[in-house]
Formats: sequence, structure tokens, C-alpha cells
Amino acid sequence: MNASPRTRILLACSTILLFTSMWLPLWRVSLHAPQYPEGLGMRIWAGTVDGVEPNDLQNINGLNHYIGMKTIQPDAIPELKLMPWGIAAMSLLGIALAAFGKRKSMIAWAVVLMLSAFVGLGDFWKWEYDYGHNLDLEHAPIQIPGMAYQPPLIGTKQLLNFTATSMPDIGGWLAITAVAFAVAVIVSGRRTRVGAALVVAASLSACQDGPRPVLTGADACGYCRMAIDDARFAGEVKTARGKIEMFDSIECLASFVSALPASEKPLGVWVSDADRPNHWVTAESARYLRDGTLHSPMGRRLAAFDSSYAPALLHEKYGGELLDWISVRQMMDSLVGTH
Repeated sequence: MNASPRTRILLACSTILLFTSMWLPLWRVSLHAPQYPEGLGMRIWAGTVDGVEPNDLQNINGLNHYIGMKTIQPDAIPELKLMPWGIAAMSLLGIALAAFGKRKSMIAWAVVLMLSAFVGLGDFWKWEYDYGHNLDLEHAPIQIPGMAYQPPLIGTKQLLNFTATSMPDIGGWLAITAVAFAVAVIVSGRRTRVGAALVVAASLSACQDGPRPVLTGADACGYCRMAIDDARFAGEVKTARGKIEMFDSIECLASFVSALPASEKPLGVWVSDADRPNHWVTAESARYLRDGTLHSPMGRRLAAFDSSYAPALLHEKYGGELLDWISVRQMMDSLVGTH
């Protein structure tokens, strides 16, 4: 049975996204601690592992030595040698099938891609487990009985005094979208065209829904255009048109929201809890500290926290003046002369 033009387009889109992901970082693991206020980051590509900054991977390996973790050596990870070839082969085959293939062969390609994605995530989890549990306690300077140091597959986790965050990077999001298109290839057909369109639309909207994790070093502030280097002070807006905008500071977030026309009220506004980066809180419900000990990127010393924190404890820990969202916006409005 010949494939419809719709199915061919879906397969071509999946293939293009998959091939593009090979040249971009797929995953990112970030570490934040008091002694590393700017954070350390590790990026996983299709063929290697490197640091977000030039010395980050070296510093991470140095820290891992103290707790007995193995050194992360990209050349010693066999999956990194096979992955580029696998992606390239799937991409070439996908383009050929989109041009000349039958529908059954396209479905088979999509199924293989989906299975490969699940196997890849499982292998990554196993790799994290091995590094976090198989420790050289005989030579480790720091030993805590029963303690394991496996970072999360997706999300945030506290490891001693470090907050570890693991999320897809830009290449990973492209690969996820490629898999979404592959699902649409499977369900597309004469009787399921509407279902295919719904799958694609839902997948794309899920990729752009908020709040999503901030990708430090990759995301840029939607107001000042500077790179976002510290997730503790980040903000996020879902505009009236459904677009996600990321911000490097509460100052920029408030200035952006205040500048929006009344007809473009955002669908959502969130701030990151400064104690738990990438733990998102609605801007209206958050507690804010100004002029405390936390130094935000734009110099106003503004930090946000979940409303579950007691104001007295926040003031005791960080100092500063407690504000609400309306006060923050009024302060930023006065600074830019809108009042």
C-alpha cells in the first residue's frame, strides 16, 4: 500500500529533526552549590560529553573523586561511538522511505525509532546508576554509608549540598519532537488522518507548554537577550499566543510583563524558587526578597521563593525586604520611568 503525501511529509519532518539533533547537545546535567554559585554543567552529545564551560567537566570529575565516583571519560563510553552512526543510518533510511517507501516500511521505521528512544533513555539511566552507585569507597576521601549519587534522569535532585538538574537540551527536544512525528506516521492513514493531526499538534504544544526547565547557557533572556547562566533567578512567561519566553532575572521578567499591551495578557507567568532551581512557582503566589544576600544577574538582588516558606525564616536566612508580585512590578515600573 502506498503512503499518502501526509505520511511522507510526517516521516520527512521526523527524519530532518532527528538528523539535526545529532549536531546539537542532547542532554544537560547542571550542578549548583554554595561553593559554585554560577553552577557547573555537563552536556551530552551524540558522540561525546563536554562541559558547558571549558573547565566544567574537569571540575565535575574532581568533585566526583572525593566521593569515589568514576571519572567521566567520553572515549570510554561505547554508546557515544555508536550513536552518531545509528542516527545517520536512520536519517538516510528515513529520507529514502519518505521518497520511495511503502506505508508499512515507514511504520516499521517509526517503530524502530520509538524503540530506540526508549532503549536510549534506559541505557542513560543505567549509566547514571552505575556512576552513582558503584563507588570506590576504599579511596574516597568522603564516605557516607548507604549514600548514592545518581543524578535524576529528568528533573531535580539534592545530592549532599549540590542541586543536580537533568533535562533534555536543544538537541534532545528536537529528538523528542522527531519521535512525536514518528507516532503520527504510525497512526496516519485514510481513517486516522484527524488522529494523526491531533497527535502532532498535541506533541508540538507539549514541547512549548510552560513552565519548562531553563537550559542554562542555551536559553537567552527574552528581555535583555543575555544568556541565562543561573537558574535560581530565572522566570518564564507563556504569552497570549502560546510562545514560551525565558528570563534571566525577576527584574527582566517584571519589565517584560509590564510592557505587554492589555490585549496580550500572558497565559502564565512563573518564577524559579531560588532555593530549588527549576522548581517553578506562579509569579502571583511567590514570595520575593529584595536587597538580601542573593545577588541576582541584573543587580537588584531580587530572589523568589515558594509561598510555603515562612517570611521570618526567609528574612533570617537571606535578609532583605519581603515583597509581593505587585510590589515587584511597581518597583520595576518606577525604575524605567513608566510611573
